[in-house]
Amino acid sequence: MRGKFRSREEFQKIRDKFFSSCHEKGYPLSITEEVWRQIESFAGYSFSKGHSASYAVESYQSLYLKAHYPLEFMVGVINNFGGFYNTEFYVHEARMQGANIHAPDINKSVYLTDIHDRDIYLGFIHLQNIQLQTCESILHERNANGAFLHLADFMRRVAVEVEQLRILIRIGAFRFTGRSKKELMWDLLLHLGDGRKTEVHQSLFNEPSFDKSSEGAVEWKLPPLTHHHLEDALDEIELLGFELSSPYKRLRIPAETNPRKSDRSVSSVFQLPDLIGKEISIQGYLVTTKPRALLRVNTWRSERG
Repeated sequence: MRGKFRSREEFQKIRDKFFSSCHEKGYPLSITEEVWRQIESFAGYSFSKGHSASYAVESYQSLYLKAHYPLEFMVGVINNFGGFYNTEFYVHEARMQGANIHAPDINKSVYLTDIHDRDIYLGFIHLQNIQLQTCESILHERNANGAFLHLADFMRRVAVEVEQLRILIRIGAFRFTGRSKKELMWDLLLHLGDGRKTEVHQSLFNEPSFDKSSEGAVEWKLPPLTHHHLEDALDEIELLGFELSSPYKRLRIPAETNPRKSDRSVSSVFQLPDLIGKEISIQGYLVTTKPRALLRVNTWRSERG
């Protein structure tokens, strides 16, 4: 009954045998035709019973985990890099389930995405252009000698390419230091000094550095550096492929600046039944699209003579 057999003579033989057997048993022709219609329609997507049973077990297990351990389930899906949707939407689903989404962190993240209670730390694997060697060096040093104290401590303990370090700074992996990304970029330049160095090499000694918390540190005064939260969103989109904050967060307009009075009180689809007959605007989050292929039918005409 599979699709590629439906046009064969064997399938027609089965149909004829089915109708003759039903006739012998005295079933009305209308019932026979209806039952065969249902059987024939099922042939378009039928498969073996074992295949169906195995999918049923997996579906039940997945449903149980999603119902009772929704955050852990989403982390598992993210690390599996499968499913129908991009990583962005599984992260968004975890956020809607109450998770706190964090960018990769030098002291808390691992190679894959990890979860601590309701805090989900994205893994280094999600960073664009990050090298596996960089991730392995960070994790090896952290496991061997403990958490990193500050940027200078990291640069003293881990040999890493400068461009790799810039990626980590831009994604906010050093946010535990309390210094902004721009301040950390200045710290990096001050540490490298003159010249175009491409790598940061490990040091055998705890040398005085630019970090205030280290002994003998040199304190440099920087002018006020402006920062806008959209800069973080742009860095996340470039380095992760999506921003970590809710997309609706940037769409919220204060009521006093919103000219559409009818939209002021609408914040959820559950309010729509109360707004029947009124004009409203809806903002949505595009999750996926399903393109439909266009079939080109070629008609061939044979001519004699």
